[in-house]
Amino acid sequence: RLAQVLGPGQRWLRPIEMASAVPRLLITGLLDVGHFFIQGLPLLADPENWGKAVVQSLHAMVSPKAYEKFLEGDLARRAAAHGVEITTSEFMEALRPGGLLSSIQRVPVLRAVPRGFESFMDAGRILKFNAMMDAAKVADGSAEAFRIARFVDTLMGSPGLANLGMSATQRQAERAFLLFAPRYTRSLFGMVS
Repeated sequence: RLAQVLGPGQRWLRPIEMASAVPRLLITGLLDVGHFFIQGLPLLADPENWGKAVVQSLHAMVSPKAYEKFLEGDLARRAAAHGVEITTSEFMEALRPGGLLSSIQRVPVLRAVPRGFESFMDAGRILKFNAMMDAAKVADGSAEAFRIARFVDTLMGSPGLANLGMSATQRQAERAFLLFAPRYTRSLFGMVS
């Protein structure tokens, strides 16, 4: 229903949006190995969970099944049930079906690095959500649990822009022309403000 209100976006913007996804992937997704400290900065306040996310990332690079197993675990299910974003990094859009570089997924090494990036981000969000839920002693399914999920998504650079009421066309235009990483940029400003 939300998609109907916000609209489907503009077909003419889609190719430009996909073209702008390529530099995001190349600069941040494939060539930048600093994600443990850049995107992972919010996790450093909890070194144990940061370490677990790093180990999960490295393990996922070697074994895709390890990543799948982690996403099928209780912690991931609990986080997903409350709306925590899973495997939605804007840095990997070019590799998704329909993306300009989706065909390079056939090369194993070129699958491993993005999987390591996404698994670190996923593990970070999942572990942070569960740690905050346990620390706050919040009941599963409560409104507060969903607020914690939104906070964690924003903290880790993946706020749901549709949930903010942004039209599909505005999201497309921002990805195509205005910002290198609109979700990550908005999350930074959201956390600072």
